[in-house]
Amino acid sequence: MHSLSKIHIKNFRSCKQVILPLGDFTPLVGQNNAGKSTILDAIRLVLAPKAFAKTDANDPNEPIIISACVSGITEELIAQIPEARHQAAISPYCINGDLWIRISASGSTRPSTEVWENGDLDDQGVPTSWRSYPTGLPQAISALLPEALHIRAMDDVQ
Repeated sequence: MHSLSKIHIKNFRSCKQVILPLGDFTPLVGQNNAGKSTILDAIRLVLAPKAFAKTDANDPNEPIIISACVSGITEELIAQIPEARHQAAISPYCINGDLWIRISASGSTRPSTEVWENGDLDDQGVPTSWRSYPTGLPQAISALLPEALHIRAMDDVQ
């Protein structure tokens, strides 16, 4: 089964530098203003890229970088993507069953979307080499990972 297995967030709102491994079920628990919603927003942004707000940078002089790893991608799974051209777009970037994607921007510039280009990882397990999304990759990603389900907390369950 494929899933989002890791997210790396740098300079996004309250997350100065966060590397969070994700499992089949990863609850985010904490006090108000601890960054739970920021992590969920980062996941949404990296899976369906759009422009950052001017206030999204923790430090406006540094770029915002959000990277995510989708693990468990097999040839059989890729074959289930409806369009052959989207299958071809994603296949070269699935390295040992992992696909790393990234969105980044400096200031108010339009964000760039990138994909892991080779097997090089830093000491924290995050890719060091990236290239721009090839045509068809966003459609392949959305076919593999439909929009995330977000269950909001309930104030008074009883």
